[in-house]
Amino acid sequence: MLALFISHGVSFYANFLGRREYHSRTMKDQMTEPYKRIVFMHVAIIFGGGLTLATGSPGPVLLLLIAIKTFVDIRAHLKERAAATMSSTPKYE
Repeated sequence: MLALFISHGVSFYANFLGRREYHSRTMKDQMTEPYKRIVFMHVAIIFGGGLTLATGSPGPVLLLLIAIKTFVDIRAHLKERAAATMSSTPKYE
């Protein structure tokens, strides 16, 4: 938990504040952005619960979900950074 907190804190400071990514985002973008992750989380919970019932053991399913989540998070982070780099020019200028 501490590593996750530090990682997101550094990313927020370096990218959102440091690169001034907040200039290229609207309030609507920021308000709707978390819902993509929430939908994915619910699908993973339902899928993981079904797999756990089917296999009878939560261990392998948990490892699979952790691997998938890690992959998706890294991919989303890289995509977000690439989009932020391409639109680094503030909209108001």
